[in-house]
Amino acid sequence: MYFLVQKRYHRRYLKLKTKSGSMARTYKLTWQAGSEARPGRWKKKYKSKICYFDGGKGKTDRVAYEMALAEWERKKIQLEADMRRPLQAEYEAAIHEWDLVLTWSRKNQEEEMADLAASKVMLLQQATERTNPPALRKEDLLEGQFNRDVQEPGWEEFFKAIASMTKPDLDFHSRSSSSNKNQEGSEISAAKPESQHKGRTVVVPLQDGFYDFDQYKRKQLIWQDRIAVMTRSLISEENTVAAQIKQFLLTKHDRSVGRQENIRHQMDTFAKWIGGQSQVTDIGSKELQNYHQMLTDKVRSETKFSTTTTAGEYMATVKSFVHWLWITEQIPTQPRVLDGKSSVLEFRKSSSEIIVFTNEEIRLLLSSALDRSRLFILLMLNCGMTQKDIADLKQSEVDWTAGRITRKRSKTSNHQNVPIVSYLLWDDTRVLLEKEQSSSNTELVLLNKNGSPLRHEEQDENGKYKKSDNIRSAYERLRRSLGLTKTLKSLKKTSATLIAGHADYRGLEDLFLGHAPRKMSDRHYAKAPQALLDNAVAWLGEAYQISDILSKKKTAVATAKA
Repeated sequence: MYFLVQKRYHRRYLKLKTKSGSMARTYKLTWQAGSEARPGRWKKKYKSKICYFDGGKGKTDRVAYEMALAEWERKKIQLEADMRRPLQAEYEAAIHEWDLVLTWSRKNQEEEMADLAASKVMLLQQATERTNPPALRKEDLLEGQFNRDVQEPGWEEFFKAIASMTKPDLDFHSRSSSSNKNQEGSEISAAKPESQHKGRTVVVPLQDGFYDFDQYKRKQLIWQDRIAVMTRSLISEENTVAAQIKQFLLTKHDRSVGRQENIRHQMDTFAKWIGGQSQVTDIGSKELQNYHQMLTDKVRSETKFSTTTTAGEYMATVKSFVHWLWITEQIPTQPRVLDGKSSVLEFRKSSSEIIVFTNEEIRLLLSSALDRSRLFILLMLNCGMTQKDIADLKQSEVDWTAGRITRKRSKTSNHQNVPIVSYLLWDDTRVLLEKEQSSSNTELVLLNKNGSPLRHEEQDENGKYKKSDNIRSAYERLRRSLGLTKTLKSLKKTSATLIAGHADYRGLEDLFLGHAPRKMSDRHYAKAPQALLDNAVAWLGEAYQISDILSKKKTAVATAKA
C-alpha cells in the first residue's frame, strides 16, 4: 500500500512540475499526445526534418524519454552527415592543418607563424558558417604560403622580361648595382657568363638570395615534417585542448544560457590562440603568462577589450579551466602561476567613472515615454532592477495590497548569502504595474504582446545563441528619440548613488541593489533595516519628483485630448 501511495504521489508531482513549466523547459524533445489511432510519442524537428521516437508509457516515462533522447543524438549525427554543405570536407581539412601549424608555432615560440595560422583558422571558420561557402583559394591553404605565384605575383613575367633584354641593356645595371668587389678590389659580376639565345647575347641572373627558386620548396618540406610530427604526437584526441574544452563546458550546464555563451566564447578565444589540437599537458606557467600578455596587448591596442575588467574575465575563465583539468586528473600538476599567492596572471580592475542620470534627464525620460516603457524606468529607479529582474518578476513576489515587491535579484538568486529585499513601491509604479500586468494566467507578471517573456535567451537546435530583450529595445528607441547616450544600467546606479550620498541612508546602497552583505556583522548578526530602507525608497521618489512629473504628463495629455 505504501509503495502504491508513493508511486501515485510521484506521478502527481511530475504532472504538477510539468504544468508549472519548470520541468518542461528541460525537455530537448517535444511531446506529441496520442490519439485513438496511435500512442503518444516524442518529436524533434531539425532543419526541416521531423523525427519521431517511442513515447513508452507516456510523457512521465523517464526511461522511454532517455532512450528517445539517446536515439535522437545518434539520428542527429546521421542527419548532419547527410546534409553536409558543399566544400565542407575541404574546409575542415584546411582548418585542421592550420590548427596543427598554430599548435606547433605556439609550442615553439614562432609567434609570426602562429598569428598567421590563427587568422587563417578564424577566416575559414567564418566562411564555413555561410550557406554556400566560396571555393578555397591557394592563399587560404598552407601550401599557398610556399607557392611563388601566390607570394610573389608577377615573378615569372619579371624574369622573362630580364631574359629578353640584350647585354647592352644590362651594362649599366651590371656596372652600378649588380657588381661587387673582392678583397683585391677587382669587380665581380653578379651574373652568370654570357650565353647565346636566338642570336642575342643575354645575361642570366644567379639563383641565390632573392632569386633562390628553391627557398619556398625548402620551407614547405620543413613544415610538412613538422605537421607529420604533430600528427604522430596526437596520441589521443581526448587529451587535446579542443576536446577537453567541450567537457569543461558541459560542467557549466547549470549556468544561465547567456553565461554559458560567455564562457564558451572565452574558451574559444583561448583555443584559437594556443591551438585546439594542443595537448592539455602542454599548458604550463609559460603558456599562461604568454596568454596573459596577449590579453594585455589587446587592452592596450583597444582592438578587442576596452577595459582590463573584460580581459580579467577571459583570464579567470582560462584559469578555472586549467584548475579543472588538474582536479579531474587530466594534467599531473597544476602550473605554479595558479598558486593563490601569485599575482602574475591578475589584471588591475579599471576604476571607471560611475555614470548617472541628472534629474532633468529623468524628467525627460518619464514625461516622453509610453506607459510600458515608463514602467520599466520606474521599476529600475524604485527597486534597482535590471532588465532580467523585470522580465523574471513573478506574481508570488508582488504584494498588490501592501504595494511591495519582495525578491532576490535574478542574477544571484541561487546564492545563499544574497538577501531577499522588500521594496516599497511608489504609487505611480504600483498603478502602472497593475495596469501593464499580463492578462493571461501565468507565473510571470509582465509579458510581451506575443505572450512571451520580455527577455529571453536560448540556444537553437544548431547550438547558436539567441537573445531577445524587449525592455532594452523599448529604451533604445526612446533614448535615440531624445538624443541621450546613457545606458539602462545607469538608472539603478543613479538611485544607489543618491542613497549613498544621503547622510541618513548611507550604507543602504548594497541592500537596495540586492548585493551580499560585506561586513561580518551584517551577514550574521544584524537584521536588514526594513523601515530605514522604506524611508530611503520613499525619499528617492520625492528627490526625483515622480508625482509632479507624471501629474504634469497627465494634465498635458488631457489638455491635448480636449
